[in-house]
Amino acid sequence: MLKLKAVVEKCQISRSTIYDKLDSKSKRHDPDFPSPRKLGINSIAWLEYEIDEWLKTRTRY
Repeated sequence: MLKLKAVVEKCQISRSTIYDKLDSKSKRHDPDFPSPRKLGINSIAWLEYEIDEWLKTRTRY
């Protein structure tokens, strides 16, 4: 599981860009970007393999 800081570093995008990718109302929305999992009341994380797969699809283009 990757916390937000680790996802930012791994994907080399800002945290606001990550939240935009998750927001269906944003111009930068990316329906293929992995959804985070809730770990607790104020904590989320992403599955590392889902982030890795998303990164692989991004490098093909």
